[in-house]
Amino acid sequence: MKRIGEYAFAGCSWLRTIQLPIGLTRIEDRTFSNCISLEKINIPDTVTSIGESAFYDCSALTEVLIPKDVTHIEKYAFSDCQLLNGVILPVAVSYIGKQAFSSTVSMTELAIQNGNARVYDNIVYDFYNRQKVIITAPANGAVQRMAARIKIPFKALKQVAN
Repeated sequence: MKRIGEYAFAGCSWLRTIQLPIGLTRIEDRTFSNCISLEKINIPDTVTSIGESAFYDCSALTEVLIPKDVTHIEKYAFSDCQLLNGVILPVAVSYIGKQAFSSTVSMTELAIQNGNARVYDNIVYDFYNRQKVIITAPANGAVQRMAARIKIPFKALKQVAN
């Protein structure tokens, strides 16, 4: 199985954890949106793209490990995941859509290992989060410039090899 269809598990209020199959390459748009009991998801290393609003309003989600080969995280992918407290985006991530992590009120750190990833200014849209979240990324790249532009605290990471 390479893809799970859009809305496949959307609104499954009883779903607490799920192990996705190896070989899956994309998590489609809104696949898990509004799964309000989902606490943890194991994304296989074969996934390269996370679709729009894929985990939108998974309000109980506390942990997500983004595989090393993910290149795209679409808009609103983790928006309103209120208990998600820290995410590390691997070097391969070259695109992070608008408000991908907005309204993640428990978020304290977003580590973006690709300092030149294309990142929208409103990645953490809500003003409550702006001063609480620390963006970490390699220095002197697009991510640092974005953080300075919208006044989000920034901490430099050592450059990560591909």
